[in-house]
Amino acid sequence: MGKIKIDFQFDSADNKYFTLLNGKNVEEEIRGIEVSNKVSEVAAVSAVRKFLVKQQQEIGKQKGIVMDGRDISTLFFLMRN
Repeated sequence: MGKIKIDFQFDSADNKYFTLLNGKNVEEEIRGIEVSNKVSEVAAVSAVRKFLVKQQQEIGKQKGIVMDGRDISTLFFLMRN
């Protein structure tokens, strides 16, 4: 999982941000029903959760980001210390 890089980029033409996975715009894919149907299953994998918490913490250090999700405040903020 070490080769996975998640970033966000602003599109001034649309006046919104989109999600990049290893430099590729994946915004539409991650919002689709196929991904939504697998979120709980994938999130249950401990290694995935740990990896994503680290990614979220790095993104949070840059400030100016809004994250949503059932566990974001519990996992992100409590695991920072």
